[in-house]
Amino acid sequence: MTPIDFQTVDERAAKLWTWQARLASAPLPIGLGVLLSAWSPAWAIAAAVTVAVGLVGLIGSVVRRRYQHLRYALNDDGFFLRHGIWWQSEIFVPRDKIQHVDVTVGPIARRYGLAQLSFYTAGAHVPQVQVSGLSAELALRLRDSLLDARKPDGVPGAAPTSA
Repeated sequence: MTPIDFQTVDERAAKLWTWQARLASAPLPIGLGVLLSAWSPAWAIAAAVTVAVGLVGLIGSVVRRRYQHLRYALNDDGFFLRHGIWWQSEIFVPRDKIQHVDVTVGPIARRYGLAQLSFYTAGAHVPQVQVSGLSAELALRLRDSLLDARKPDGVPGAAPTSA
């Protein structure tokens, strides 16, 4: 078995995830402000601002921890993924079980130069594995390496091949 050299995802992923989470949570302080405005406009503004500031801090903390705990590795045996903040998991998918690999780039992720690698397995207890926050170039190289019958060469997170 070759050594496992876990790699982090691209550091730009934390910025992308932060903005996605902030946009998704924006309705909470806005809705709270609208609900409380019927009772007292001053309290509504104060409550909405307090909730918004709290969410910004919480989102920053959670995203930072998510980034710190997301690791991947590719070696001769297969693909490894470690993730989770509170409940941590390590997934291993043997190369011979990987059937299909996709690289997805959404409009916001494209602006950050990031992509998501997804692959589907046969006969494994995890039918689909997704790794978001990879640079688009790296995601394409990982895809090619996973689909290629040859061993991984020149891909960060891939163990050197043995002759």
